[in-house]
Amino acid sequence: FPGLEKAGERIKWSIRKKEKVLLYGDYDADGITGLALLYNYYQKMGVEPELYIPHRIEEGFGFHTHVVGKAVRNGVSLIISVDCGTESVEACWEARKRGIDVIVIDHHLRKGELPPAYSLVNPHIYPESPGKELSACGVAFKLLQYLDEEEAYRSLDLVSIGTIADVVPIKGENRTLVKLGLKLLPSTSRKGLNALLDLCGLKGKTLRPWDISYILAPRINAGGRMDHARKALDLLIKDGLEAEEIALSLEMDNRKRRREEEKVLKEVEFMEEDGKIQVYAGKGWHPGVLGIVASRIAERKFCSAFVISLPSDKSFSFGKGSARSRNKVDIFSLLEKSSHLLLSYGGHSRAGGFEILPEKVDEFRKRLKELESEVEEGKLTLEIDAEVPLDNLDLKFFREVSLLSPFGEGNPEPLLLSRNVTLVTPPHYVGGNHLKFWVKGERLHFQVIGLGWAGKLTERIRQGDKVDLVYTPRLENWEGEVREILHLRGLRKIP
Repeated sequence: FPGLEKAGERIKWSIRKKEKVLLYGDYDADGITGLALLYNYYQKMGVEPELYIPHRIEEGFGFHTHVVGKAVRNGVSLIISVDCGTESVEACWEARKRGIDVIVIDHHLRKGELPPAYSLVNPHIYPESPGKELSACGVAFKLLQYLDEEEAYRSLDLVSIGTIADVVPIKGENRTLVKLGLKLLPSTSRKGLNALLDLCGLKGKTLRPWDISYILAPRINAGGRMDHARKALDLLIKDGLEAEEIALSLEMDNRKRRREEEKVLKEVEFMEEDGKIQVYAGKGWHPGVLGIVASRIAERKFCSAFVISLPSDKSFSFGKGSARSRNKVDIFSLLEKSSHLLLSYGGHSRAGGFEILPEKVDEFRKRLKELESEVEEGKLTLEIDAEVPLDNLDLKFFREVSLLSPFGEGNPEPLLLSRNVTLVTPPHYVGGNHLKFWVKGERLHFQVIGLGWAGKLTERIRQGDKVDLVYTPRLENWEGEVREILHLRGLRKIP
């Protein structure tokens, strides 16, 4: 792993010499969990490092030059940046001039000049490097393995959160890290994480990547989106009542985040955009929810969505943007090809962030529309893995499917098709947004759950109708009872 041994030896030296160390991390769940890994290691070795996470709105992404000056005044001789730094050439030069070594632990793409770091641990920088699918927390884990194998294993609960939250492929080593980490999470010794799991209704339960992606990670990220990400880091490294209070505060932040998200989505609904690449811009949108809104648009419209918050007052003179992709569009490549219109940008193939002057937005939209012709046309299709008669779905089958878990990006749950099945009950709504009904084959009956399927049925379906059903089979624990559930993915009425 290029750069890793050099970084590891420098960290060991900093501990032996009791140097002042600054741990610097990005404000999302990947950066926060990676930062917590290294903080716990330093504490175990009897060193209390300084911590710094930039403010998402006031400072933005990256390792910033102004922090170097603060580090010099505090006598810091080593800075370790997690989930950022690969793009921070100026900050690394400044640190080098001031006599501070910088170790960059990252996984972001970079074309052009690399930072003059003491050690750059980023698998994407070296063609021969393994681990290109690791999250930044995963890269930090590999460094921790070099330093302390036992501590690395204890940290797998955090690694699973960082890996899933950053939507990296759950295959290869990532699949192993997630599988082991999800086993540790329900019994984690971290007080704050325990309190948050309890608030989410997940404490003591067998966890799936879905639980992390849609329940736990949004709350960890909510601190950085609506307030400051230091809150989420403190949740992972502090004990006692303080940790429980932080968990409750993050829950409140997450509720506020939902309200802001809905507000922007309502405005977006009235904007006329179409095509494979869509750009939305509005004044005063909360910058902390842009990525989530872009994801929602990309999912609903099967497009690449660019969402820009334009300044509504004089506190900012530029717009902040976030982009997400649901088709075959490479976000980083699009930003790179439009970089002459941007103040800054960064990201990877599926997601990115950028800053832009308000007067450049129309030109940026036009440029992306020009690039649309280079994009392969994506189609909203269901890629079915197998056609299976409903009566073949016995308990043994469900158990064998579950062995393929954990599922996620790069390792999706299997999609099955069963034809000519009968509706035992008519579809009805539960929880306001979900669909529920029963189906049967010749012998067996199954419950079907359609999460988020409210309003998606395009034709009326009644009890007794015959349908072709596309679904994912899952074993689920309901109040101590294991049930076989079919999660709806597609439905077609047979005339």
